[in-house]
Amino acid sequence: MQPLTRTRARGRAAPRNVTTETRDVGGAVLWRITGEVDADDAASVEKALMGALQQVRPSQQLWVELADVRFFGAAGLNVLLRLRRAAAEQRTPLVLIAPAALVRRVLQLTDTRPCFQTAG
Repeated sequence: MQPLTRTRARGRAAPRNVTTETRDVGGAVLWRITGEVDADDAASVEKALMGALQQVRPSQQLWVELADVRFFGAAGLNVLLRLRRAAAEQRTPLVLIAPAALVRRVLQLTDTRPCFQTAG
């Protein structure tokens, strides 16, 4: 897993509350996130996700594993919605893998659950 970093005052890097991992699993590129997707981390998470999308070959899917997400709010939802749009433009199937209960709850409350294919 690769921890994302944020910059503290005086230019030192501080660990964020989120880590990501990307790997090719044959028929898909799996992007796994662990931790908190909040407003402070959303831009870095989105950059990492869009990078994973660029790794997908034409015959592959993008799987986004959300099982170990501990916080997920509006910023995280907006990242997923932008990823969904980018994946559709690229004609890449996007699948949310094992979304944590709090992620499922946000999707349900915002009526965006039907926008995503899920597994697990």
